[in-house]
Amino acid sequence: MPDERAAFIKALRNDIDKGLADIAAGRVKPFDAGAIVARGRALLADTRSA
Repeated sequence: MPDERAAFIKALRNDIDKGLADIAAGRVKPFDAGAIVARGRALLADTRSA
């Protein structure tokens, strides 16, 4: 069990480091829930009309 936890923590730290690197490199943009909802509705409308 301790080995699994250590592996999980290591993977989590790697994910955090990747995210921080993305922020530093400018590869992320602000979260826009409205845009996500609008895109989902558009995709749903496309599937219903097909």
